[in-house]
Amino acid sequence: MTNEKILTELASEAVLNYERNTTLFYLLMEKGIVTEKEFSEKFKKVHEHFDEHLKLILGDDVQIE
Repeated sequence: MTNEKILTELASEAVLNYERNTTLFYLLMEKGIVTEKEFSEKFKKVHEHFDEHLKLILGDDVQIE
């Protein structure tokens, strides 16, 4: 499998996961289980150390912008 193929597969999975998560969020919001404010706060908290998480997976040489 080439790097191009791997990157294409990863990007496709990322898009599908985003779509699934967005749909789930809207369903939860529609049912009154979660508010947009609660979601935004959780989203920010989860992503505070995202760059460190990527470096754990990919190594310290990865550049994060």
